[in-house]
Amino acid sequence: MAKDDTEVITESEVKPERKAIVIDANVIIKQIRLREVMGASDDQDFGDRFEVHTIADVIKEIKDEQARAYLECLPYELTVHDSVSEDSFDFVKSFAKETGDLKTLSWVDMKVIALGVHLSKEQGEWDRVKKAPKPLQEFKPKRFEDDYKRVEEEDESDESSGSSEDEESEEEVKPAGRRQKNPAEGEGFDDGFEAVKPKKHGDKRNHIQAKPKAELAIAPVAVPEVKVVEP
Repeated sequence: MAKDDTEVITESEVKPERKAIVIDANVIIKQIRLREVMGASDDQDFGDRFEVHTIADVIKEIKDEQARAYLECLPYELTVHDSVSEDSFDFVKSFAKETGDLKTLSWVDMKVIALGVHLSKEQGEWDRVKKAPKPLQEFKPKRFEDDYKRVEEEDESDESSGSSEDEESEEEVKPAGRRQKNPAEGEGFDDGFEAVKPKKHGDKRNHIQAKPKAELAIAPVAVPEVKVVEP
């Protein structure tokens, strides 16, 4: 019987699929040590478990000399993407509109997030991505629960009392119209008021006539007599 030459691979020798990490310019500028953040024992362990990605626009934002020097000697391999998929970017943009973050996020920020969305699809983690933001809810601290209940009860009581008051006021208030005639007033009753017919606008009788200007009286001026004396 021939000996089976099939190589047996133990479970410890199978490398798990690496998880993708997408970084922005702050990771490079602030020189954040991803190995410590992700809890890796050393650089080799970090490289075996994670792969780091970014976009070309992020590299363009790094202009500090120290940050550029750190970029040249990273302790891990960095994969730079020139572009992101259009559908992933549109997904991030519409999501930011619903959350109200569209004005605060830059174009580069949305492209970085879109790259993460794209990589989640490639690695089979799309199901873990939120497709829509959570609905906004009013924040109510627990220590004020009694106050919230009291306010709600007061509002309910005000609504019930307000509806009954409105019904009573409708019964009391009579529709405005012509003055009700006193039954004691007969056909020839005189109330002492004279009916005045309003005049039309622009009636000359309503205008104040301007007084004629007084004629100026010119008093005669006496001219003294001048005698001419011959020499």
